Amino acid sequence: MVTMLVGTGTCSIAATKAADDDYYATSANVDIAASKAAQSTLTISGSANGTYGTTVTLSTSGGSTAGTVTWSHGASTACTVDSSGAVSMTSGTGTCTVTATMAGNANYLAVTSSSFTVTPVKATQAVLTVTSTNATYGEDLTLTASGGSGTGALTWTKVSGTCTLSGATLTPGGANTSCVVRVTRATDSNYAVRSSVDTSVSTAKASQSGLSITSSSSFTTGSPLTLTASGGQSSGSVTWSVTAGTCTLSGTQLSANRGGISCT
Repeated sequence: MVTMLVGTGTCSIAATKAADDDYYATSANVDIAASKAAQSTLTISGSANGTYGTTVTLSTSGGSTAGTVTWSHGASTACTVDSSGAVSMTSGTGTCTVTATMAGNANYLAVTSSSFTVTPVKATQAVLTVTSTNATYGEDLTLTASGGSGTGALTWTKVSGTCTLSGATLTPGGANTSCVVRVTRATDSNYAVRSSVDTSVSTAKASQSGLSITSSSSFTTGSPLTLTASGGQSSGSVTWSVTAGTCTLSGTQLSANRGGISCT
């Protein structure tokens, strides 16, 4: 039996058969080429899941040479791997398959591990916040939000209240009411879906406009002027007051005790 001590070179063997009474001794030579042996199995270990934006550290065990280990992510679409086995997750979807190869030496061939799969996981979005929380009666409010992550579309939901909602447009109910809304940013290739906390939008009273006095700007002593007004939007009653001058006001009746004066 020939024991090969190294994996390269040639082992030359000579065999001699001794002489006897009838034959001379004879010999023969043979050269045996040395071949490198296969290493023991190389195995990758580490987390089987990787969240977008994080790093997963892999390691190897096995092999026979303790040689340099090189890493490859092949045709992976969701990760890259560096020379130390650190896997950077570049997407929350797609594929991430890694192999490791331990170098050979004078006695052993290189060995490559089986493929190790790291399953991509979508990351959690940043906090999503409703930023439009005050509405005015009679005016539509365009809802706005801040935060979240990724490219997912925003959708709005009315949770409760007297408002109506169409897309991001909120139409308030009555003044001094509130409407609870929620905004959701959809998932994309890297981030999971995220919703805001339920947020109350308060509706304040609107300012009236267009109230004007329509009665005459002059009148005769002894003949009270009936004051009239138009405009304004509420159903409230009109009240009158004298803010300057010596006129007398009773309800809507404005009078003066002499001529040549003015009042406001």
